[in-house]
Amino acid sequence: MMLAQGDVAGPSDPNEFSEAHPDAYRGACIRRVFPRGAQVLFFLSRADAEWVPAGGPFSRWAEDVPGADAPWVALAGLYAHAALLQPEERTAMLEDQHEALLARADDPVAQSMAEDTARQLAGPNPPPPGNEPPPPQPIFLPEDDPAGSDAPAMAEETPAPAGDIGEVEAAIDAMGAARE
Repeated sequence: MMLAQGDVAGPSDPNEFSEAHPDAYRGACIRRVFPRGAQVLFFLSRADAEWVPAGGPFSRWAEDVPGADAPWVALAGLYAHAALLQPEERTAMLEDQHEALLARADDPVAQSMAEDTARQLAGPNPPPPGNEPPPPQPIFLPEDDPAGSDAPAMAEETPAPAGDIGEVEAAIDAMGAARE
């Protein structure tokens, strides 16, 4: 992270919700440069006891906002709340918010926010062509072959362990409590 030198990195467009800041497209694939004095909304996760960007390349993981009442802050709060709900409750809540935003037809910011909630309801974008994840490969362990043949036996796949977000939630709660 660094502060911008001159006008290299201007502020985020407060009404842009789908595209990352242009700095994300300048080599590092994530935003790293911020205007001096910017208020920035970061999405972070923990990796090896360190805070790291939660978004992937070209994502809106770090966007400066004009204030706590900015549209991106409101959407981020909505999505954070929705993430805590069961899938059917989450969908119903986002659909309700989408309809409420669409009803404000004379408000271009509300219409942009409605477009973003529609994107969220549609689900994640498919990977770009050629970037699909490879299919799972079987794991062969010759010592597991009970027949003793020369062909390796296929081991059963073990599901990946679920991530424990308790530490992250506790840290976020602690940050919120410190502000009160």
